[in-house]
Amino acid sequence: MVAEKAFLSLADEGEIERLQRSGKFEIVGAAQAELKEWKIQIERERAEKKKARDIAVKMKTKGYDEKEIKEMTGLYLSEIRKLLR
Repeated sequence: MVAEKAFLSLADEGEIERLQRSGKFEIVGAAQAELKEWKIQIERERAEKKKARDIAVKMKTKGYDEKEIKEMTGLYLSEIRKLLR
């Protein structure tokens, strides 16, 4: 809340956290749409990463070396080595 001589943050006072715990806090409007888009983006990135890992495993079984797998999948060498243990 903002007044002429003072500013009070509900977050700083712990009120937002209290509302979230109570189940009475809801994100609405533009923030809700933004949150939904963010969740979709995160899931898309997870799916892409899983697909790259699956491809890396298949490539290794077909005889590709780690550098080739890295180049084709975009995975880090450490991640590839961890997958192929």
